Amino acid sequence: MTSFNSSNVQIEKLAHPPCVARQSNAHTRDHWNALLGFTNTMLADWSVSIFQQPPTNTEVGDYLTGTVTIVNDPGADDLTVNSISTDAASVGVDMFNQASGVPFSLAAGTSKDLMFTFRLIGAPSSTSNKVVVKVSARLGAAAPENKTATTRTITSKESVTATLTAGDDSAPSFTGDAATVTTLNQIQYTLVLVNASDTPAQLNGLPAGLNAPAGPLRSVPRPAHHRCCQWHLHLVPCR
Repeated sequence: MTSFNSSNVQIEKLAHPPCVARQSNAHTRDHWNALLGFTNTMLADWSVSIFQQPPTNTEVGDYLTGTVTIVNDPGADDLTVNSISTDAASVGVDMFNQASGVPFSLAAGTSKDLMFTFRLIGAPSSTSNKVVVKVSARLGAAAPENKTATTRTITSKESVTATLTAGDDSAPSFTGDAATVTTLNQIQYTLVLVNASDTPAQLNGLPAGLNAPAGPLRSVPRPAHHRCCQWHLHLVPCR
């Protein structure tokens, strides 16, 4: 340590500043509470995180699940959780449903996992779809506050696919090879559409002459077989 006098004021300079070891958040909080004469509850807090993530990619219209974890730090105050919802920053999702049992009280030093569900509606090939979960809670007698946690982004895939095949009447049930036909043959085109999502798909704008079955193209929950519908169009080659 070095010192000098200037205008009758003595200033001391440490040759080597004290070294402060890195401590955990809980230890640092308790240390400063003790120095300031506070109790542990004064710097207690709560947090929100995503425990179970939704898949990285899936079809438009699928219903997905996730799990949010709420943690109440050690202290004297209980955490009252009032609601779990989606924040306005969510992208490409709707029909969010919070877990049952809300509101509830969370004791100090404990945590709780809660499942939520939502539907993916982002346009096919979009990659920025996500859920921002908003938790509204009050710690002890403090004012209510909101905290959020964000899922990973989800890539949206096309849910309805289509294939077009052709057959002629040279074989039963129009199973003949329609690549080469005569003027005496009839050709049947078959348009098959498969909906791979969990939500019915309404199809519009079918080509003229295709007779669509009544009702929307519905799906069944995976992994069961996907629902498909067929349209038939009969053509007669020009003579």
